[in-house]
Amino acid sequence: MSKTANGLVEYARAQLGRPYWWGTFGQTAGASLLSSKRAQYPGYYQAADFESQFGHKVHDCVGLIKGYRWCDGPEDGRPAYSGAQDVAVAGLYRQCSVKGNILSMPDEPGICVFMGNMGHVGVSIGGGRVIEAMGHAYGVVETRLSGRGWAFWGKPDWIDYSDNSPAAGKPDSTPGASAGTRPSYFYRVALPLLKTGMVCGEVRTAQRLLIALRYLPAGEDDGEFGPKTFKAAQDFQRARGLLADGEIGGDTWSELAKG
Repeated sequence: MSKTANGLVEYARAQLGRPYWWGTFGQTAGASLLSSKRAQYPGYYQAADFESQFGHKVHDCVGLIKGYRWCDGPEDGRPAYSGAQDVAVAGLYRQCSVKGNILSMPDEPGICVFMGNMGHVGVSIGGGRVIEAMGHAYGVVETRLSGRGWAFWGKPDWIDYSDNSPAAGKPDSTPGASAGTRPSYFYRVALPLLKTGMVCGEVRTAQRLLIALRYLPAGEDDGEFGPKTFKAAQDFQRARGLLADGEIGGDTWSELAKG
């Protein structure tokens, strides 16, 4: 079955209000699934309400996108799992050959949006709105694009975006909007300047992007800005015509986001 941008939005909309279970991708919740997930991820299955959610389709954040890929339809609770296609959030971002900084995102339904630390992903449905599996306390919800901290966007290569059309009521269709005017929901992402010696989640994000672009070996995403990351940043900067100072600031972040 062909997978399309509008199909992803339809699938995500059908999951609104349904539960969030870590490590799931559209299965129907039940005792067997709960038992296996508690054994696999004990720290994420401490809440007391899991049994009350039996019978519902369940997803985590990236599982919402994988569920669309592996299920025949929004109500199919038996996804056809594929280990070769199974990725975490950073892996999904690497599957996007068309991607960039959130400031450059077109207002099209079905685009995936990513947090700066590559720890969370959602589905843009157009008009400045996102559907995301937000966490066990929230389930699958619709939120605003602005103010959530989305840093990057991407179009997974296995989704056909040729059927895409701008969402009705999108910001640039309002009276007074003109070509070249940035929609009001766009906002500036505060990604920090990274330097040698820093240890943080943003360093890990930069490392994962450098790994995806083959400037840093796989497995070097430890979140510590050491000599290998410094050299990888310099090599990347030289290749993109940037000042090769080994620091990851605004211009380098923008180039990394382009892929």
